[in-house]
Amino acid sequence: MNNKVPVIKLNATSYFELGKLIGTKLKERIWGVKSFYESLFNSSQETIFKAVQPFSKAIQNELPHLFEEMQGIAEGSNLQIEWIVALNSRTELLGLFKNECTAVYFKDQGILAQNWDWAKQLESLIVVLDVTLPNKRFIMLTEPGIIGKIGMNNHGLGVTLNILLSNQKQYGIPFHVLLRVLIESDTLDYGVQQIKKYEKGKSSNIIFADKNLGCVNLEFYGENLFINNSIEPVWFHTNHYLTVDVNEESEFQSSFSRFRRVNELVKQAHSLSIEQMKDILLDRGNMTLPICRTYIPDEIIGDAGTVCTIIMDLMNLQFTFSHGSPLENEFETIRMVNNEV
Repeated sequence: MNNKVPVIKLNATSYFELGKLIGTKLKERIWGVKSFYESLFNSSQETIFKAVQPFSKAIQNELPHLFEEMQGIAEGSNLQIEWIVALNSRTELLGLFKNECTAVYFKDQGILAQNWDWAKQLESLIVVLDVTLPNKRFIMLTEPGIIGKIGMNNHGLGVTLNILLSNQKQYGIPFHVLLRVLIESDTLDYGVQQIKKYEKGKSSNIIFADKNLGCVNLEFYGENLFINNSIEPVWFHTNHYLTVDVNEESEFQSSFSRFRRVNELVKQAHSLSIEQMKDILLDRGNMTLPICRTYIPDEIIGDAGTVCTIIMDLMNLQFTFSHGSPLENEFETIRMVNNEV
């Protein structure tokens, strides 16, 4: 088995302890992620640290337990806390990429999945964290140092992420931290109520679904949060807005192309299953702008393409992921047994 994306099991009694474990065990990977984003920020450390001050203050005031985890990561990895906040605020600090990810949900089957499309350089750095805290367990694929990303918990709730581009000001709780808030929620309704506290100042999309076949699509656009309680048998999202007409297709060709191709494949599907989900997310039917992308040169981030595919069976509490690009690597499945923590 190619272990390019390792599974790291962590058991902690506090958020600071969890952070310290992450920082210590994944120090080299965290430094690698930090180096990657430092080059993208293309600013002095002083400028970056100044830029993250408002985000740091918001997290510390509103979600102090997660700030404690970041402090633990900083201590364990021997990095300044400002760098850990910067990694978790990378979407807000960058705000310039429009072709990242395809997410799909099969409602009646409780199968939530996505391709994570980004920089090849991160393929050897990402990990799957299998975390146990008091009365909580969640599994999440993430960039080490970032505390929230694509994942599910022992209550059968899962989240996906699609970066959206807008000209709206980015502020408040960083988007990746919001993902962590949802991953730790006990119910769909509770998670949505929590998100409403911090909804402003974002530009991205979350599909939030549960094992009881509920699905809420959360599309953030600056001061607005558009909530769609989907009743469709299949819901999917790429990297353009569905609720506000702000993205021109000429500038978002990959996103519109992938969206149309998913729609075609769903209509052609004989059944909706994990294997059918793989067929959709690994599809290269449109070779010019495919759903699953080989790495091609990008002038900003180096080689860019599909870094990993994640499929979550929320009803059966199974987390399946590819060990890097799904075109070249095998899948592995982690199973949560009997809602255990």
